[in-house]
Amino acid sequence: MAHLHALAVDPRVGTHGGLHRSTDEGKTWTKVAPEGEFPGRDVMAIAVDPKQPEIFYAAGHDLGVVKSTDGGRRWRVAQVGLPAVDVHALTMDPNDPRKLYAWVDLKGLYRSLDAGRRWARVDDGPENPDVRSLLSVNIPTGMGGIYLYGGTSDGLFRSMD
Repeated sequence: MAHLHALAVDPRVGTHGGLHRSTDEGKTWTKVAPEGEFPGRDVMAIAVDPKQPEIFYAAGHDLGVVKSTDGGRRWRVAQVGLPAVDVHALTMDPNDPRKLYAWVDLKGLYRSLDAGRRWARVDDGPENPDVRSLLSVNIPTGMGGIYLYGGTSDGLFRSMD
C-alpha cells in the first residue's frame, strides 16, 4: 500500500489499489474483494455511520459513491444525481448520518439528504476546485447547520451547511 487516501476507524483503508482491512490494529493489511456493485478500485474516501457502524460509504476516481450495510462485504452503487464517477472526497454529517456530502471533480459539491439514494448539487465549492478531503464537523453555526471543511492544495476552507 504505497498510496493511501482514506482511513476509517472501522478499520478499513482506501488506496489506489482497492479496499484493505486490518485485524491487528494496523500492523498488517489484507486486500478485500468487495462483493456486489463496486465498479472501480480507486478508493479516495470512506465515511462510516457513527450510529450504525456496519453502514459505510466509499468514493473514488472510478468508483463514484458506493454503500455497504453489512460492514463492507457487499456494496451497491449510491450515486443517483451525481454527474460523474470521479468523486474525490466524501463526508457524513455527524448529527444526521443520512446527510452526506461528495466532491465531484470539476463538477462541485453535492449533498444527499437520504443516505445516498439521491444527490443534488449544492455549489461550486472553494475557489481552488482541487478538493481532496471533506469533513462535516459537529460545531453549530448558530443558523441550524454545522460546518463543512474542504481541504485543497491551497489550504483548508470552511462553509456553513
